[in-house]
Amino acid sequence: MGLVYYLKQTGLGRQFKRMLRAFPTKASQNRLLRMLRKLHPGELLQPPTLPEPYRLLHNAPGDEDRWLELLNASGEFGYWSRERFHQEIGATLLAAGGVFVARGNELVGCASTCFMEQYKPYAILMYVTVLPEHRGQGLGQALVWETMRVARQENYPGLLLHTEKHRYAAVRTYFQLGFLPQFGYEVAGQRLWSDVLSRALLNGFE
Repeated sequence: MGLVYYLKQTGLGRQFKRMLRAFPTKASQNRLLRMLRKLHPGELLQPPTLPEPYRLLHNAPGDEDRWLELLNASGEFGYWSRERFHQEIGATLLAAGGVFVARGNELVGCASTCFMEQYKPYAILMYVTVLPEHRGQGLGQALVWETMRVARQENYPGLLLHTEKHRYAAVRTYFQLGFLPQFGYEVAGQRLWSDVLSRALLNGFE
């Protein structure tokens, strides 16, 4: 909401929308959106705050069962077996790279801060989800902010992520946290980004 309000107050929203309309809006339907948040030396990333009774936790031994249960309950990323979990998260996870939002003893949100050789020198943010009944309270934003802190503490110069073109609320959150689009052959280019940004950020501008 802060970014949208700023664009409205300054008039930059209309200028941005005109710029986006300069690009064709039809594009490949299969490419993911890639975004990058640079983490500058000396940048101070304060711990995020959460509304009560929620709290942030980091992964610890014995968390796998609850983590799997949460991922499967969210339904966003398909079915998770132990084998899939170890291949896609466990094998790439940074120390303290698993971040959870908990209410009491229940995990209601999670995010993973990982490293993969193909994305060197950046860390990569993966599998961010909050259970539907707990959304709309800034929990997803807090999860992403904490993963940025993890990557910064591990001296990575930035944090990459991939998301799908229909996740407009997620794209809006990532923009508010300083993530910017990355273009490339294997990910979405300017054409697809023009449509996504119009839908995610500029609805309501005339």
